[in-house]
Amino acid sequence: MKRHSDLSDFAEALIKGSGTSSPLLLGVFLCGVLAVTLLGNWAYDLALNPLQIAPLSHALVWGGILLCVGIGYWLWRRFLKGLEIDARVTEQSTVEPHRGLVWLLSPGNIDPLLFAMRQHQPRLRHVWVIITDEPAIQNTLSSLREAVAREDWSVAVEVVPIEAPDLACTFRAVEAIYERHVPDAGLAPGEVIADITGGLKPMTGGMTLACYLHGWPLEYLAAARDHRGELRADGERILISVEIDTSLIHRAEDEG
Repeated sequence: MKRHSDLSDFAEALIKGSGTSSPLLLGVFLCGVLAVTLLGNWAYDLALNPLQIAPLSHALVWGGILLCVGIGYWLWRRFLKGLEIDARVTEQSTVEPHRGLVWLLSPGNIDPLLFAMRQHQPRLRHVWVIITDEPAIQNTLSSLREAVAREDWSVAVEVVPIEAPDLACTFRAVEAIYERHVPDAGLAPGEVIADITGGLKPMTGGMTLACYLHGWPLEYLAAARDHRGELRADGERILISVEIDTSLIHRAEDEG
């Protein structure tokens, strides 16, 4: 799949001249122009005088086309080697209340989730909890529903089960929530925020990746933790919003 994508990007640079701000890409585009010109002239001559073109001429033309494409691909590979990903992560301690919340629910303590839900009141209307199929999680779900009832919140809690607590399953679950469940609830993706506080590390990775690729809001709960990594009940807690921005940059020195 990646090989197909690389060739597709090369063909676009060769024919369309995308991103010609780089000298290397400009060279790729010029090779493409020359190859297309040779091909066009050859096709025109072939249409006018198909029997008068010597076999050697065919070979020279196609040899020139292949040479242009080959040089263009060599320049393209040099350009790719000089690419770097510039990543910027912005965190803010101010999280605006959202109407929807996506949470990775693990067996045990529900206090972090309840804290997050309080911070999104009075706007919060839907909570989607991603869970795995294990007996202990059912007790945690029951505790969550009882707590929501005690708080008298007008919040619908919807369960989204996954087969395994890994990156891929969580990624697909988050996509399903934003693409199907959120519209069914009458909400827009921008009104729903995903929280990466709970769950195992692979689940956190899956949620983060899905939200980054689609531009969906992210947050996490910052708080003091004990030696086991559990949130301390007496520590200060605050929701942190996360914005991830990446761009491709090219090292100019590699073009020399």
